[in-house]
Amino acid sequence: MIMNNVILVNSLFNLMTAIQLRRKILANMPVDIILSDQAKGLEKIYHNRTLEDIFDNVYFAKYSGIDFSDKIKGVINPNYIIKKITGYDFKPYSDVFFWNPTLFFHYYLFEANKCDLQVNLHVYGDAMGGFFTDIPLDRGVFRRNFINKMIYKYYHYIPLNECEYDYYEYHPKYITFNTTRKVIEIPSFDDDPEIIKIFNKVFELSDDQEILDSVIILDFNQDDHFPDSSEGIDFIYHITKVINKSITLKPHPRQGLDIYNGIDVNISNLSCPWELYCLNHVVDDKLIIAFSSSSSILPYILCDTRYRLIFVDLKNNLSDYFDGKWSLIIQKLVQEGKNISYVENINEFDKAISQIV
Repeated sequence: MIMNNVILVNSLFNLMTAIQLRRKILANMPVDIILSDQAKGLEKIYHNRTLEDIFDNVYFAKYSGIDFSDKIKGVINPNYIIKKITGYDFKPYSDVFFWNPTLFFHYYLFEANKCDLQVNLHVYGDAMGGFFTDIPLDRGVFRRNFINKMIYKYYHYIPLNECEYDYYEYHPKYITFNTTRKVIEIPSFDDDPEIIKIFNKVFELSDDQEILDSVIILDFNQDDHFPDSSEGIDFIYHITKVINKSITLKPHPRQGLDIYNGIDVNISNLSCPWELYCLNHVVDDKLIIAFSSSSSILPYILCDTRYRLIFVDLKNNLSDYFDGKWSLIIQKLVQEGKNISYVENINEFDKAISQIV
């Protein structure tokens, strides 16, 4: 009987959660991990081989270079694309832990169905998105949905929102949705010196990455949120004019840096997740200005952080997915005494900052 687990990882915070799942929930079980090129930094961590001390096998999924013809070949022979992405043939797992339904995820289930292999699915929350919904955003294999439906029917593949799976999340009391699924709590990072040591080794956190400025901007991916507009960048420019202090800006991991040319900020060289930085440094004296950033909220939940936060929730390209959700969770945190101002435009920001600076 196959009793192997695999955790699929597509972001730096995914990796932190995968390590915690391995240590606290899947201890003493065989657990593999598959990183991917979906987030900058994961390939470097893969090649550093630090995860080999934590997981039984470590693989890397490379999606760049996969084209339409590869996807078609994969429909006929799912193992073809599994091997092209990871370099390895299909490996049977009884349990798959995931958040983002990637190409590997879909073709793996196609091959499993083809082999009559029963796979148990487990969803783990990704950053703040996991507090907003327990149904990952599934874009399918092809852009045209009718093609996906035909393939799903051929492989007797059940769409994610109809699948049975349990749900893993930190501090479920902060979940903003109703669910009928079984929710399993992931132990937090509070008061766990060992997990900090492990994270520091994996992410190679160094002293030269310390942020000295008292004002820090945590940006979102401008290209995703405002693909046809400079509204987000204009807002950052406005901040630098209103605050007469040196400011450090931490870009989103997938954001190119050219977009910040001409803006008077210090670009952070921080290569680890902001949550890990907060576990290692005293940040309670900082003013954080965040643009719809999960990273700005999670330290309150996971690390008992107490910095001053101005959370900027601009209506943008991704607003439908998060609409109304940020304010719900921030309201809960404010009720607990967290020092957070929620703003939606420049006028509200100016009012909030005038009470601080």
